[in-house]
Parts: sequence; C-alpha cells; structure tokens
Amino acid sequence: AADAGADAVKFQTYKADSITLDCDGEDFIIGEGPWKGQTLFQLYEDSAMDWSWHKALISEARVQGLDFISSAFDARAVDELVDAGVDAIKIASFEVTDHPLIDYASRAGLPLILSTGTATKDEITEAVRVARGGTENFSLLHCVSAYPAKASDYRILNIPDMSKDYGVTIGLSDHTLGYGVASGAVALGASVFEKHFTIDNSSGGSDDFFSATPESLKTYIETITESWESISGPSFDRTEAEQY
Repeated sequence: AADAGADAVKFQTYKADSITLDCDGEDFIIGEGPWKGQTLFQLYEDSAMDWSWHKALISEARVQGLDFISSAFDARAVDELVDAGVDAIKIASFEVTDHPLIDYASRAGLPLILSTGTATKDEITEAVRVARGGTENFSLLHCVSAYPAKASDYRILNIPDMSKDYGVTIGLSDHTLGYGVASGAVALGASVFEKHFTIDNSSGGSDDFFSATPESLKTYIETITESWESISGPSFDRTEAEQY
C-alpha cells in the first residue's frame, strides 16, 4: 500500500459474536451477492483479524510512513484500538445507526470517520448529531454498500450536499471497479478516499475479487491526485504554458 502511494491502511476490529448470532435461520443467511448461502456468522468469523496482530501491524505501518486506522464494531474494540495506538477510528456503514457505539468512539480522543452506505439522510443527520456530542474531529465517507458497486448507483452529488449540510470533511468509500467515480468525487470536494485492497485478487479472501491490487491502487491514487491538481479557476487568462 505504501509503495502504491497510500497515506494510510485501514483494518477491521471485531469478533463475529459482536456483530451477529451464530444462527442459520433465514434472517441470518445471505441471500444474494458474492457471499450467497453463507451465514453472517460464517462470513464474519472467516474475515475477522486476530486482535493480537494490532501492535505489530501498527509498528510496520509506522516504518512504512502510513497512518493506521481500524473500524470498531463495539466498545471493547474501541478500547482495544485506543490501547494499541491507532491514528483514527472508523465506524462502518452498517453501524452508522449504532448511536451508543458512535458516542463511545467519539469520546476516545481520536479522529473519527463515519461511512454512510445504506443510510438515509435522516440517519446520517442523527449520526452526525451523536458524533458531535463527543468530538468535532470527524469526517463522513459517501458510500454505496454493494460489492462491487456500479458507477451509476453512486450519486456523487451527495458529496457537496453533505459538505454543505454538515460542514465536515467529506470523502468517498469506493466499491466500484474503475477510476471514474473517484475522479468525479474529487471535483465535487471529496478529500478522503478508501478502497478495499489485496495483494492478489485470487488469494481467497472474502473481498479479494473486487479489491484493488498494488498495481491498480497505484493507478487509482495517481488518477485522483491528477484530478486534484487540475482543480483551479475559473480563470480564462493564458496559462504559463500558453504564453508566447
């Protein structure tokens, strides 16, 4: 990730029993999409990271010049991340209505990132209200919780709308397979970008099939950087290159 030009890495800190029940009832089986047929518990248990890895990963991130961020899914995860020394805490999209978690994380003394996939405007407003009870140091990521997501579903005009309404830094949690949505988001004011990342699309991880590889992440970062550098004006004076 560092070699590709990233500024930070983000992991997820949870245990399967903090998110769901070990149950194979109809409401606990994934009905559509890439994980169809799995129970929620199976998916989360297979994807969970051993918490004992945190400090070693943070140490390596420091060596690589990267910030280390993780998503917390309950209060014990927040405590674990604070103790480990993370640089920021994220609240994942499906937890954006978990007000006790947002309140607890907002009081941890660290920057907070809230992702907004699946959330209605009223739910985002409520999450912002709760976060502001503990901190003003937070940002929102516009997100579509589909894996992968279609560009046509992304409604990136939500970005300036949220910036106007909430007055905080707005970013993009990008689940698309291309670069166009991110480039458009830059032009609309997004300044934090998140991508799923893997070393190899065929290595067997639960999100490997749509994640950015080192090569595609490098191109992604170069694309949004170029988009950022192009934003100036309006001005119709000749540029320096156009002077004769």
